[in-house]
Amino acid sequence: MTAAAVTASRLRVGVQGEAGCFSHAALRQLLGAEAEPHFYSSFTEAVAALSDGNTDRLLLPVHNSLAGVVHESLSAIAAADLRVAAETELPIRLVCAALPGTRLDQVEILRSHPVALQQCT
Repeated sequence: MTAAAVTASRLRVGVQGEAGCFSHAALRQLLGAEAEPHFYSSFTEAVAALSDGNTDRLLLPVHNSLAGVVHESLSAIAAADLRVAAETELPIRLVCAALPGTRLDQVEILRSHPVALQQCT
């Protein structure tokens, strides 16, 4: 089977975020190689891609065990009157990274995604 034939037979799944994001990992966990991820910068863009036929399905987060409900995602889902077809849970591990040799007492500023910071509180 050619690479084009494999891609044509895979389910096109919209994901909010970039390659390697938690939703991408959840997609791999749920559907593995059956899915071809399509990445969007917002939940609204991902839902629009489904409505426009650019994706076959969406994988969007709806709940975070530490940060709670993902309101923006649920709002986009409700506005489009979408239904849940499957779900998966993805354990998340966060790390604090610095240059080799950096001691914790040398860290003055920590920058992160707002949800990740909320999870760490």
